[in-house]
Amino acid sequence: MGKKLRFLIIAVVVGLFVGVPINDNAEYYQAHAAEAGDVAPENTVILANQTDALFSQDFSWLLRQLRMEWVILDGTVLPESVWDKNLILMGHPDAAYSGELIQEVLTAEEIEMLRSATDRHVVIAKESPWTEGRTVYICSGTEMLLTRNAAEEAARAIIAAAPPASDWIQTTFDAELDEGVRDYVDQLLFEWDDAELPLADLTMDVGARSPWRISAQQAAEDVERLFYLFTHGYSGYAFFNQHGEFEQARERILQELSSKSSWSSAAFSSLLHDHLSFVVDCHMKIGDFQYASHQDFWYDTRLELTLESGGYQFAVDGIAYTVVSINGDDPAPFILPSLSHQGEPIYRMGLLSSAKPEPLLMTAANESGERPFEIELQRSNFTFYSEDIFREDIIGGIPVVRVRSFSDPYADALNQFAKTASSYRGEPVIIVDIRGNHGGNERWPISWIQGLTGQRAESVFIFSELTSKTTMASRANVFAYLYDRTPNTTIYRDDAERHADIAEAFESGERQPDWVGPNYPQVPLITNDTTVILVINGSVASAGEGLIMRLSQAENVVLVGENSMGCLTFGNAGAHQLPHSKLMVWLPINFGLYLDKEFREEEGLMPDLWVPAADAVNYAVAAVRRGTITTSQPLTVTLLQQDFVPESPWTRFLNPRYVGVVALFSASSLVWAYFMRKKPRIVAVIGVVWLVFGRIWMVMEPQKPIGFGALLAGVVCLVWGGTNLWLARRTRLEGPA
Repeated sequence: MGKKLRFLIIAVVVGLFVGVPINDNAEYYQAHAAEAGDVAPENTVILANQTDALFSQDFSWLLRQLRMEWVILDGTVLPESVWDKNLILMGHPDAAYSGELIQEVLTAEEIEMLRSATDRHVVIAKESPWTEGRTVYICSGTEMLLTRNAAEEAARAIIAAAPPASDWIQTTFDAELDEGVRDYVDQLLFEWDDAELPLADLTMDVGARSPWRISAQQAAEDVERLFYLFTHGYSGYAFFNQHGEFEQARERILQELSSKSSWSSAAFSSLLHDHLSFVVDCHMKIGDFQYASHQDFWYDTRLELTLESGGYQFAVDGIAYTVVSINGDDPAPFILPSLSHQGEPIYRMGLLSSAKPEPLLMTAANESGERPFEIELQRSNFTFYSEDIFREDIIGGIPVVRVRSFSDPYADALNQFAKTASSYRGEPVIIVDIRGNHGGNERWPISWIQGLTGQRAESVFIFSELTSKTTMASRANVFAYLYDRTPNTTIYRDDAERHADIAEAFESGERQPDWVGPNYPQVPLITNDTTVILVINGSVASAGEGLIMRLSQAENVVLVGENSMGCLTFGNAGAHQLPHSKLMVWLPINFGLYLDKEFREEEGLMPDLWVPAADAVNYAVAAVRRGTITTSQPLTVTLLQQDFVPESPWTRFLNPRYVGVVALFSASSLVWAYFMRKKPRIVAVIGVVWLVFGRIWMVMEPQKPIGFGALLAGVVCLVWGGTNLWLARRTRLEGPA
């Protein structure tokens, strides 16, 4: 059968099925795509006006990651450059620019049908009027969410008809690798020509404590040791030493040390930090100073913006406004895709900053003219939902799996977490809540992803690791330190012995210092039919971020919440100890660079939908039930009929441990106040102290019971002491003259 005859038959069938959503006739449209032939990413483009394009890319992981070119229409004439392409044409007959093209392709009856389809999306496949043998897929809806749904359905059908999906979908961290990157990586693999220190000098005394003060000479010797460690055991040395920064810092530190005869450990640690601040490495720590600060998500909670054809709009006192500028400039960098509490697609104003930012100065306009708004921003005071390392819930019919750490001491809980993957494999959707997960061992994320998809997700990094006597001794120190703190975790003892043996091989000359790799990633697409909503926040770090990056290689993954910690570039930290101050020095021994060459330390990994951390799970559940977050498999009626009772942090009060700690504080304060009843002033003052302490603790660790317990203890003491003071004062006033 000739190609023209096949297409004629397809066109007749299309005529019979016009106006029916593609999800009801997926097999037909797939057959159409296959029969039409010549449908490939390089000859297929997506056409949309600016509003539809921006909204769809903001609220669809699939459309955002398609390898196809997006062509933004700025007029009613089809650009000549796409005449010979297959077209996914998004819009509505009455939409700006795209509407004119839709009317040019469809019949009057088809156009009227699109206008009457007010509660559903529609896909119509038509032979291209511009080039023979090409197809135009009209993806229409009366609102942007329906238009997005139509485009997703069309894209899925086309991909299914012309596999593999990896030809059509680009994973998040995939990028072209140029030779300049290889040359740059080679420069980071530094070498040295002097001998390493004896193993005895590199072995840490895990029980050592810092002295109160050390002499300037001792501090100088510690500096020499520190800079030896940089040049023999820190994987980021060449990265941050592009212009001799380390040697310059060393000279400045030694010069300033001579200004005093002795130094406290705290002052010495602070001096080092002041002069090494050019290092931005979340895993590097010297004394009490970590060498990176997190860029927190600061956001507005009062205004919910929507995207309209005229721009971003909001309402105040029933009056609609359109955003003109923020801080006198383009508002787009400050406006982020988000969700409302009802799961609707909205936009939220916000930015990233390590310190409290100044209010945003927004100018908005309505029919009466322009008006200024001052937008105060706040950040989340939320770390994790539950003290449990692993927990399963059902919220609104949607399974929620929570995992708060990937550290090996929690192996029993993490084995339960790993098993959930296979049990939910093939389900329409699962929410994985990793808020507060500081990391640990990446074998747990790898195991979970493999259980869900059947494939191992490899690292997305260009990876290399420095192996030397210094680095292996540092890793032995880490495990010895951890074993000292948790003696029941024998795996730490075994790992300490294993790395000590490797270090001894370097000492004896059996091995020579070298770099592993570098290994360059492939970042292939992993097939996955279960939509995974990964809920993240600024406390997710290291191996927690490893889960985000590895899972990003799978289909149907959506990130909801706030940006992660940003402990990304350097890892596998080793532990050292300076000989005199006994300051602990944590230095990573490997590095991982992204193919796109972006440096994400401190900023972390960005969510697809920016939602305040405390609300992220609830809003995600609402968004799935409402259809804002789509799933590749349909949700069952049974799921959608289940009651939606949002999670609440107050449920932690039902935890026996939480209740026990709070009760202990309260009972202890009552007993103490009773025995001190004759000294009410002291009781009242201690009550104020407890209140201040409890408030500070609640800000720093809101999920832990100590803060709330201290607040209650403070209230008890303040009420008891204050009441007794008042009674004593009244007695004096009422006494005989």
